[in-house]
Amino acid sequence: MKQHWKRTFVAIGAGALFSINLAAEPAVVDVQYENKEFPALQKTEDILDQNIQNAYDRIRGFGHLVPMAKEDRILKQKEEADPYDFKNTFRNIKYTPRNTYIRYVKESAPFLLVGFGDPAIIQQQIQEQAKKAQDAGLQVQPLNFGDRDGIELTQFDFIYSTGPERKAIGSRRKSVTLFFSPAGGAADSEQEWKLEAVVTRLVEDDFKMGIKNIEVIYDPSPATPEMDDVYVFHRYN
Repeated sequence: MKQHWKRTFVAIGAGALFSINLAAEPAVVDVQYENKEFPALQKTEDILDQNIQNAYDRIRGFGHLVPMAKEDRILKQKEEADPYDFKNTFRNIKYTPRNTYIRYVKESAPFLLVGFGDPAIIQQQIQEQAKKAQDAGLQVQPLNFGDRDGIELTQFDFIYSTGPERKAIGSRRKSVTLFFSPAGGAADSEQEWKLEAVVTRLVEDDFKMGIKNIEVIYDPSPATPEMDDVYVFHRYN
């Protein structure tokens, strides 16, 4: 059976306009049937799989930004406490593209699941869906949030109305969070880092209509393309 890069998902959905959570049932893709009936789809997915692999290969080199961003966070706090000490104004990361920023983050369930409700309830649902996926024969491990260091790369922009006044009616925030762990290295060489998890988050907030759309994609094993454990969280309210 042909393997695709993380193409089988374990999904957790949150009810739209309701205060309850709706968990999606896991589904197994029949790849042999798709190969026979939809050859063009297979070619497209092969290209997408390769694009994801290439992107992961590039972002693995971002590990050195973690200690730099962490030091910037400490200096920012010191500057707020003592703005007259010139040393506290130093920053490792100074220039980023327009409407973008990089910050140091710490892995935790409350941080990654913000906007979805009680983290304890969501984590219980995650384990239930992982168990169903395992029972269906998928290579999925239980998702346990650690205490790893990481960086969050975020792009922010406003959503404008299409009328002649072009007023801001909402905002869109797209972020990629990369969690790394130290991977050793020689004493006279730069610290090496191992990419442990990749989290993509998209938040669209239409504050004119009072509607917020949140989607989070969590890949706990970006270095293992043979695994099927990609978690998708979606809330619309």
